[in-house]
Amino acid sequence: MSEPLLAVRDLVKQYPVQGEFAFTRTRRVVHAVDGVSFDLRAGETLGVVGESGCGKSTLGRAVLMLEPPTSGTVLFNGRDVTRMGASELRALRSDMQIIFQDPYGSLNPRMRISEILSEPFEIHGPPSSATVRERIAELLSAVGLTPLHAERFPHELSGGQRQRVGIARALALNPRLIVCDEPVSALDVSVQAQVLNLLKDLQRQHDLAYLFIAHGLAAVRHVSDRVAVMYLGRIVELADATSLFARPAHPYTQALLAANPKPDPRKRSESAPVEGEMPSPVDPPSGCRFHTRCRFAASLGGRCSAETPLLKEVAPGQFAACHLHDRGHAS
Repeated sequence: MSEPLLAVRDLVKQYPVQGEFAFTRTRRVVHAVDGVSFDLRAGETLGVVGESGCGKSTLGRAVLMLEPPTSGTVLFNGRDVTRMGASELRALRSDMQIIFQDPYGSLNPRMRISEILSEPFEIHGPPSSATVRERIAELLSAVGLTPLHAERFPHELSGGQRQRVGIARALALNPRLIVCDEPVSALDVSVQAQVLNLLKDLQRQHDLAYLFIAHGLAAVRHVSDRVAVMYLGRIVELADATSLFARPAHPYTQALLAANPKPDPRKRSESAPVEGEMPSPVDPPSGCRFHTRCRFAASLGGRCSAETPLLKEVAPGQFAACHLHDRGHAS
């Protein structure tokens, strides 16, 4: 099997809590990402899903060094990104790009679309095989827009058109990896499917690897080869999409799927949707971080609150961090 394009090992990202008193000796931090590891291969899509505040967007930004990690390793094509200097990292930006969640806030409202799409070439140099103007026309065509859109401002475009511009900007330098940070959550449902299909088409054409971050399970299922489920900064389940949606192994994954609306009431899940609020990432629960909301925790005699479960293989290609599987009776 070929080496992964992206290899993340024990990635940690913490933020100091603001407003601490000067005489406080204990340094409190937000545990946004806490020991995350995964591989991503060329042409593959890894979906990352979880509730708001679970750390999935921070994970994507840390992988790109937009938020330098506190510790851990990010290997891109065998090179350690976390040890690169500013000049090396800048040169690598052409291979690693991001599509932001907000298709309006991520575009400069004072610039025409042609100027927005020209910026990558001004920073990294013009493409070798065509002029910048020709390349912009190619990019607009690739995302379903026309050369006429080049002279418009972002406010003159619809939400879906603005997100297509964001995708075109990410494609400008022919990257190998794109972090898609909830790229359809701000769009109408009718437009979401169009943008998702566009992303899949572009992936096939350019052999792109996607780290696809979303809280909508339908979008993740539509585009992902594998799925990582995050809870309070950690991956609690990692599996291929088919296995995860058919046979979820972790109680949190089961609860997420149970909460997903189903058009046929006869096909409702037997699992109960997750209840209660996610604990604070400043003071996460001991042991399994999900145990305060898990319907199985009481049956394991306090082990869930005392011992942190390891992410281990519970079925071929399916990994879960749950003590329930140690007893061989996970539902």
